[in-house]
Amino acid sequence: MRRQLFFFLALFLMATVHLASAQQISVVRVGVVAEDSRRTEIEPNASESAIRQRDLLVNYLNQQKPGKRNPVKVEAVPINTAADSYLFTEARDKNCEYLVRLHIGSGELSNQDTPQAVSYSILKVSDGKPVAKPAFAVLRREQTAMVLMGGIYDAIAKLAKP
Repeated sequence: MRRQLFFFLALFLMATVHLASAQQISVVRVGVVAEDSRRTEIEPNASESAIRQRDLLVNYLNQQKPGKRNPVKVEAVPINTAADSYLFTEARDKNCEYLVRLHIGSGELSNQDTPQAVSYSILKVSDGKPVAKPAFAVLRREQTAMVLMGGIYDAIAKLAKP
């Protein structure tokens, strides 16, 4: 009887340890800035449109739930500076590991009628170097925007996987 009790207790402890290690979630903090290339002076967060696009991406990234396929929780924060030279300073102050630079062409991510050229790059805050291949897309519908934002999430999650 004692042997069976010991066996089941050991089995239970092993299962608990396995479940705890299998469900460890990694958290990565990311700063997001948007640049509107339609302006003559390309500066971060310099237009209402750029700020809306930045906030849309921040909200999307924060709503993504970690799961079996992707055990990473992305905490996205807006980078508010309008000065390019302060982007990494603000990102460091907000404890960001990565910085996503969203480059906006014409139109908006949420506008289904106007095509929009969008590209993004992901940079490591500690040294400012790119860590993922930049991506470019011409968006015509909100669904395409979701695919692009999903691609950004996947790229960040891949970088941050434990």
